[in-house]
Amino acid sequence: MADARIVVDTSWVSQLGQLTDAMVERMCDSIAEDAKRLAPVLTGDLRNSIETLGVQDGVGRVGAGDAVVDYAVHVELGTRRAPAQAFLKPAAMRARDLS
Repeated sequence: MADARIVVDTSWVSQLGQLTDAMVERMCDSIAEDAKRLAPVLTGDLRNSIETLGVQDGVGRVGAGDAVVDYAVHVELGTRRAPAQAFLKPAAMRARDLS
């Protein structure tokens, strides 16, 4: 009876996290670009505040608002006096190609 030996190369596993973070960052950048197109524009400050905030361990964040634009959440979700003009959620919900 012949002996058989199978060797599995698992060196690719260590690169999986980097690949995943790169893919998530591309997806977040795409979401940010869509959100910029969907954001209502009065002065352009809200649109200009939208950016990818970072990616770590496969989790990415896209945000809107800064020290000048403190009203992004009110535009996205609405208030008692103003209806929502969502731009982040529709951008995030759009189907994307991760390649």
